[in-house]
Amino acid sequence: MSALLALCTVALLAPAACQPPPPPPLAVGPAPPPYAGAPSCPYADHAIAFPDPTACDGYYRCANGTVTQERCGHGLLFSGAGAVHEHCDYNWRVNCGDRPLPPDATNPAGRGGVCPYAFGLFPTSEKCVDIYVKCVYGEPQPEQCPEGLAYDARVHACNWPDLLPYCSVKEAEQLVGYSCPEQVPAGSASLRFGLYPRFATGQCDRLVTCVNYYPRLTVCEYGKVVDEGSLTCVDAGLVKGCGGRGHGPLPGPGPRPGPGLVPHSGPGPVPGYTGPAGPVPAIRV
Repeated sequence: MSALLALCTVALLAPAACQPPPPPPLAVGPAPPPYAGAPSCPYADHAIAFPDPTACDGYYRCANGTVTQERCGHGLLFSGAGAVHEHCDYNWRVNCGDRPLPPDATNPAGRGGVCPYAFGLFPTSEKCVDIYVKCVYGEPQPEQCPEGLAYDARVHACNWPDLLPYCSVKEAEQLVGYSCPEQVPAGSASLRFGLYPRFATGQCDRLVTCVNYYPRLTVCEYGKVVDEGSLTCVDAGLVKGCGGRGHGPLPGPGPRPGPGLVPHSGPGPVPGYTGPAGPVPAIRV
């Protein structure tokens, strides 16, 4: 190279011969994955995720032709659906199959306070309440169940109070704003519903079904109100005095018996009140 430089310096060689050699040609094709066992990433126009077979909280993210290794937040596992954050879901809602669970999947790893996991749904009390906590990045966010329901920590959802072992009749009355009568009045339309009598509440868009003295609230869909003759939800224009009044004001925190109904004073069972036939699914939050 030094001899060539000297010849070029004294112009003994042609100019083309004095140019530096060209670089080697660039390799064409996708780059190899950076992680052992990671999938190839041919997708250049959108992102996609693949499960990490070695960890249920891990996954590979493919975006713009590049693969990166990712981890779900604390309390989350990879589901691919991204129901909570990125491609991850709550740990109790994911079936890992053969993918190993992380060490802290069922153990909060010493985290204290309201949020034992960085992500999750948690009760605020062991009592019958309609408030629960949604934890996001370890920060608690108070949430409220739909009207008439209480939080059920067993299923991480809001449920009918009569299905919760820690909810008393009185507590259910407070949540629903109604007390079931001790007896069904003779000639009442409530008798049509047999073991689970239904009652109007005095509000245009609300019905109550009584199960062992526990009130279960039904709110008519938008634009419909209660027909007290049939105790069903009908178009608002068909009920005198309730036209256009679907979705009225929420009941107050105390029990509100319907007109002419006597609140019961104790949780004693009503003969034949065994609960609606078949399981009633929890209302998810």
